[in-house]
Parts: sequence; C-alpha cells; structure tokens
Amino acid sequence: MRWNTVRVSMLGLHVLSVFLLADLAVAGCGQAAPPQSAKPARALKLRKVEVADPGIGCTAFTMLIPIDWSITGGVAWQMQYSNLASGQFTVRDPKSKAALEAFPIIPACWDDRGGAAGFQTGQNYLGSVVYPPPRDVMQYVRDVFVPLYRKDVRALKVGALTDLPDVTRAVERGVQEPGMQKRVSAAKVRLEYLDGAATIVEDVYVTVVLSRSPMVPTMTIWSLEHQYSFRAEKDRIDALAPLLQAMIASLRIELAWYAGYGQVLELSRQGQLQAIRDAGELSRRISRNNDEILASMRSSWQARQDSADRTSREFSESVRGVETYDHPYEGRAVQLPSGYRDVWTNPKGEYVLSNEAGFDPNVGSTSEWRRMETAR
Repeated sequence: MRWNTVRVSMLGLHVLSVFLLADLAVAGCGQAAPPQSAKPARALKLRKVEVADPGIGCTAFTMLIPIDWSITGGVAWQMQYSNLASGQFTVRDPKSKAALEAFPIIPACWDDRGGAAGFQTGQNYLGSVVYPPPRDVMQYVRDVFVPLYRKDVRALKVGALTDLPDVTRAVERGVQEPGMQKRVSAAKVRLEYLDGAATIVEDVYVTVVLSRSPMVPTMTIWSLEHQYSFRAEKDRIDALAPLLQAMIASLRIELAWYAGYGQVLELSRQGQLQAIRDAGELSRRISRNNDEILASMRSSWQARQDSADRTSREFSESVRGVETYDHPYEGRAVQLPSGYRDVWTNPKGEYVLSNEAGFDPNVGSTSEWRRMETAR
C-alpha cells in the first residue's frame, strides 16, 4: 500500500474533536504506579495549553497536560484530501517514554468492482484515497497503521484487540445522516516493541466508520472518527492510562477556529482555494467575515462539542481510574484521574489533584482555586 503520508487529518475533527483513553490509579508525573489499593502519593498538576494554527490565525484547540510535559504539533493542512485539515500532535513526558499521540485521518473510498471509477489502489479520487475498507479494527492496525507509523520499530508484536462497544454506539448515534447506511467499529489494539533497551507497550485506539448509499451500492466511503495512541514502558502503561485519557478527553476545539475551518471548506467547494497564495492571506480573508461566521457556526460547533464530550465519556468509562467532576467555572463535566481526595481548579484552566491532608492551593496563590465535586 502506498498512501501519501503527508501529515493531515481533521481528527474527523476528532482528535480534534481527537483527538480520545488502565486499570490502576495514576501515580503522578514520572512516578511508578502504586498497588491498586493505594492512592497516589504525589500531587498531580495539570495546565491548559493553547495550540495555535497559523493557517487560520487563531488558537485551534486547548487541552490539559501535566505541568512538566510538552506538546509538539497541532493542526496540519493537506488540501488534496476532502477533509483539508487534521489535528496531529504528540504530548510527551520528558522523564520517561510515556506519550499521547494523535495521528492523521485521511478519507478513503472503494468500489467492490475494484478501485474507484478507474482509479487504482493508493490514488486520490475526489479527495479520498482509493483503498479497500478493513474488515475490522485489527485488520486496519495490521495493514495500515503499522506500515505507516510503526514499520521501523524493533521486535514488534501485535497483541490483543479489545472491543469498545459503548464507544461504537456513541459514535453511531453521532454520524448518521439521511440516505446513508453507516457501520461503526471501535476498538483498542495493543502493540509491543523495543525502544533502545526499553520494552514499550502502545495502545492504539481506532474508530472506523463505513458508509454506503443505496444509490451506489458497490461504493464504500470510509474514514476514521478517532486514531490516537498511548505508549509507555511496559510496567507503566496501565497505571498511566487514566492520565492519558484525561488529556485526550480535555481537548476542546475553539469556536473561532471551527468557524474559520468552515470558511475554508466553503472556499474549497467554490474552487477558490487555488487563488489564496499563503496562510497569511487565508487568515486575512477569514478574519474579514469572522463575526458573522462565528454567529452562524456557533450551534454547529456546540453540537460537535457535545457529541465529542459524550464519546469521551464513553471512553472514560471504559478505563478504570478515571473520575468525572463538575467544573465550577465552565459548567460542564471534566474527566480526571481518580485516586485523589481533593481536586482543585482555577479560572486559568489549571488543576491540582492531591491527597495531602489540609492542602489548600489558595494559600500563597494569586489565583482563586475552587474544589471540584464528582459529577452525579
């Protein structure tokens, strides 16, 4: 298979809507996991990061990451595909090999009679890669994900598949549209390989959506709603899963970016993108009409956010060690690692999770910290 691997995808807009997530409570940044009955000894501090997109000229999305972790990447644009843009990023722990990574989502199509309208496997047909749909997530990981992203790792083993039926049902509810028959499959596949002397375990989360129309019964249009992974040293991956899930669950697309992306889609449909020479000109054109566009796109943006939150909740509930809290400033639910007695947040979007008796982050702070309660 020869897919163009230029960095792109809309996250469907999921992982920008990801970028989304195990069995033990998280022990805190860079620390070994405690026994399942123990609580983490150290406080966990999370900060909100804003990831900018120069193409639109604004913040594309925000997410929570541990205070000493770093994030690289963001939004990549790839105009030859129909979704035009993608969230692609990696969040890393500098003290270990732990990381969360969001991968491109490229739309694909296939005709049961072979190829698509005379186009061959791997070619671009109307903004989609011509490639047969996978039977299931395992085949996708073996035949597509590994050759594209993990072909150079040493001693690779493809392990067990874990179905995620609640996620499947949640996505099925959100992707339906008139005149289309859609089938969704969500699962996690565990990989194991060597990185230097370390044995790495990587859990790859994929949600595949296959679409058919009765009007063209031989054609399948397919893509991914989610494609991201968590990786860490073998003895730490399960303990870190709640923290990694909390990061992906916290991802929020900004309305201004969503509205700008909608304008780019419309320009593409009108065939005007070729007249825009660079990202600066694109940004200026978008900003001229942005107030009106923001108003028209707000309800669509909110519906997408609500759908992403529901799917994220399904992911979280499939991962033990994640707790849902009511956010006192934003009026919404937030998924955070469990195992902590006290959870606090401030207006900046920072969090402190602690088990220290009598701990109060307001002492000596210039921010107002409020205690968070578990959602009912």
